[in-house]
Amino acid sequence: DPSAKGLILLEGGKQQTRYDTDHEPVFRQESYFHYLFGASQYSDCFGTLSLPDGEATLFVPTYGVDVATVCGASPDFEFVKVELGLENVLDVEDLKAFVEREMK
Repeated sequence: DPSAKGLILLEGGKQQTRYDTDHEPVFRQESYFHYLFGASQYSDCFGTLSLPDGEATLFVPTYGVDVATVCGASPDFEFVKVELGLENVLDVEDLKAFVEREMK
């Protein structure tokens, strides 16, 4: 059926922490996620591939001022889009609404 639609949803690697310390192990992205989205340096992301066209969307978390003060600013979506050559980069908070809209 040429009008059939689908969506593949993938979860990237999670940043690990050690309890009671300020040390974080070096982040390593899931290899399949890096292969599909190129997002080797971004943790706690999700990605979707729309079917049948294969359009890629990366969902990157954003952090409040309290986290940004210690860890640095959240990534700029337009910068990530250009850097990785993706069609769309959105906030991870938009994932549920995006999936619902795409699957209608």
